[in-house]
Amino acid sequence: MFKNLSTGWKTIIVVALIGAFFIIKERPWQPRGYQDADSVMGYALVNDDSIPADMELASVREDNNGDYTDTNVERVFVMKNKRHGNYVFRFKNHYVYIIKTDDFSNSSYWLEAIGVHKDDNGNIYQHTLDSKSDSAMLKYCTEDKGYSIDDLKSNYSGAQAAFDRGQRAVVNGDFN
Repeated sequence: MFKNLSTGWKTIIVVALIGAFFIIKERPWQPRGYQDADSVMGYALVNDDSIPADMELASVREDNNGDYTDTNVERVFVMKNKRHGNYVFRFKNHYVYIIKTDDFSNSSYWLEAIGVHKDDNGNIYQHTLDSKSDSAMLKYCTEDKGYSIDDLKSNYSGAQAAFDRGQRAVVNGDFN
């Protein structure tokens, strides 16, 4: 096949193959996002009130079931992309971080997608995944780092205000 090609063409083909491999491996079209779970969690708490509201709702359910809400148990997890080894996922034409919140009162969970960057409209994409999207997304996710309510309230500036907003949303019935 390459018998009659000149050395110049062979070099061009080799360089093109190496370039194609590099582009596929590095995925320059995909945003890199934050490189550690703590930064992802801090970003998520600032940009998505659903996470504290989910935690407050889970706590209310546990209390209503007569259970004690242990604020030292890990119940919020930053999800890592199994395929690429980072925290960025592609969901409905958006590059997002995925945060999982466990509800121990009924052995369920919520997955929240938070946009890595602002969209063209200037807003950060936020979406609670439905059960169909959950199961599809979980194929590509693994829990990377977990946080308790106490961790979040004490280690992230603004987290207490986010929890207060979440609690008001649950009390007022504005959330689930």
